[in-house]
Amino acid sequence: MIKSLVVEDDPDVLSTVSKMLGSAGHEVIAASTTTEAIAAVNDTPDLDMAIVDFWLAGQHVLPTLEEMLQVRPDLPVLVISGGRKGFSLEKTDAVSSLTGSREFLQKPFTRAQLLGKVDQLLSA
Repeated sequence: MIKSLVVEDDPDVLSTVSKMLGSAGHEVIAASTTTEAIAAVNDTPDLDMAIVDFWLAGQHVLPTLEEMLQVRPDLPVLVISGGRKGFSLEKTDAVSSLTGSREFLQKPFTRAQLLGKVDQLLSA
């Protein structure tokens, strides 16, 4: 079973993504804050992947991504984002990839799009 961390501060999106992954056989660890995300990475050495929203509580997650990847440099990360005024999706993708994210997916997305990106992430 694939163990996946989902980091998202919108409870509806967190629930939906968790259900999408769960229906595909993933064990999901949900986190709604950067503190919870770091704790999950530290406490779950067998974590297979992470899906992280680029904007949490109005702040970008670059420092959190860097910290997560310091603990687990091999952790595959998919960044998701719906964008933010003044910060294009292209810029979000580019900046997150420089930090260590391997894949990017724009919100809103379908179950098929999410699972396709997850397959790409895990097969890379």
